[in-house]
Amino acid sequence: MRLTVRRGSASDGSGGKTALCLCGGGITGALFEVGVLAGLDDVLGRVNANEFDIYVGSSAGASVASLLAQGVTAGRVFEALRDPRDPFFPLGREQVYHARWTPWLKSAARLAVEALRALATLRVREPLAARLARLQSYLPQGLFSTDRYEEFLRAFFARENLSNRFGDLSRELYIVANEVDSSLRVVFGDGDLCGVEIATAVAASSAIPLFFEPVRIAGRDYFDGSIGRVDPIDVAIAHGADRVVVVNPVVPVRIAGPQGQRVRERGPIAILDQARRITTKACIHLGITRNLARHAHAEILLIEPSETDTDPFGHNPMSLCARSEILDYARSSTRHALWKSFDEETIVEQLANFTNAANRDPTVQVRRAKGN
Repeated sequence: MRLTVRRGSASDGSGGKTALCLCGGGITGALFEVGVLAGLDDVLGRVNANEFDIYVGSSAGASVASLLAQGVTAGRVFEALRDPRDPFFPLGREQVYHARWTPWLKSAARLAVEALRALATLRVREPLAARLARLQSYLPQGLFSTDRYEEFLRAFFARENLSNRFGDLSRELYIVANEVDSSLRVVFGDGDLCGVEIATAVAASSAIPLFFEPVRIAGRDYFDGSIGRVDPIDVAIAHGADRVVVVNPVVPVRIAGPQGQRVRERGPIAILDQARRITTKACIHLGITRNLARHAHAEILLIEPSETDTDPFGHNPMSLCARSEILDYARSSTRHALWKSFDEETIVEQLANFTNAANRDPTVQVRRAKGN
């Protein structure tokens, strides 16, 4: 685990609002974020993750942010995700992998008609590129739909007496997505998009291209919030934050020693995933540098896994198979990194500046962990 504090030239560790920014990374990324935040709570002995003024979520981080912003503790989410039998937040494959069969059946029928047409006009020369382009338009927009996950979140909010409206929250919550046709990044919970339901916004931000269909809201299509500007730090700063904690689950795999299995030996999916990891980390670090240059008063704490400890994540970011391993790794590694970086007398003081003590709930206590 790596914890890095970056400060602008005029940062004094006090003043404006505090913010928690949770980046994308698929299901494994969300598990990592929950484990990290539970580990922070363990070391500080309080629900540190619920003490921010602003919560910003992108892609997988949107789901976690929508819970923390409403007072659900990281420890409770950790327990529920680690135990599939826990009824509190029973996330399983059936809530994520929902295929709508109607688009697939329509696509199959259209492809069959096109095949018959091609046979009937076999002697007519048509460029292969033109034919492939036409066939592509017949395919579904994604393998799965986020409809069922959106329904799952909506039911969870209702069951736990949480709100599904941005305007009802006592803390600020912003969820980042991208509009497909305009290519513009949008922020749900802000301006004209404040009226969108939280569950719908989370679904839109989580709609990974090709894997999920874009989410249509008021006639416009939206997808993955982690495309383009990977980090949502600027959203937090634009709303008054000058102390920002960023949790990034996605870093490249670095093979430790000659005995490690090379990435190419793990297949093409692993190679593609490595490319995604390299790009994501570079974008986030460049984004931090850019934001500190523009906002000299800002202070940013970046938390991300060590590049030599990424094996628990596997190579399928949408897998739930290693949920226990990832959650435990993130929580224990965070504990270890914090106790290694600070002695017991100064750790609370070092981290206290990144949250707002005024948001602390004295009725909620966490048993403080010692060491690992």
